[in-house]
Amino acid sequence: MESDGLLTREGAKGLNVAPISQRDLDEVYVCRIPLEGIAAAEAAMRRSTESIKVLGRIYDQMLKAQQAREVRDYFLANVAFTDTIHATAMNATLVRLLDGLSKQAQRYRYAAYRTFPHLMDLSVEGSRKIVDAIAAKDATQARAVTEALIERSWLTIRDCFHD
Repeated sequence: MESDGLLTREGAKGLNVAPISQRDLDEVYVCRIPLEGIAAAEAAMRRSTESIKVLGRIYDQMLKAQQAREVRDYFLANVAFTDTIHATAMNATLVRLLDGLSKQAQRYRYAAYRTFPHLMDLSVEGSRKIVDAIAAKDATQARAVTEALIERSWLTIRDCFHD
């Protein structure tokens, strides 16, 4: 967890949970946006009928949780959605890079959904477009929609974290 940036070492005092800050959020998302875009584009190029079915099922879980305003269920389904896109991309190096970023980003994503439940609405709308673009094998659209969605989410939540 220390290597993932979730814990910090303070000499003899041991390990502490890394603080949530605007600076950390910005650093994570500046890297996350283009890498998630690449993952979505590669998923569109490599997707299978089965991977589209899986994304559709997970999207349905997200939609159900969003409509019920169940933040935890939405978050878990959203993480599964993102992980499925990563797996569908079939790029081991990209998945390795995103794995570390995802662990850091998840703290902010969960806090954002709890603080700003309307972000679930934005996310579910964008996720539908991502599924459609991947299903259509439209790598350009999948990348553009993914990057725009993550950037909008980032800009919406960043002011609530101050250094």
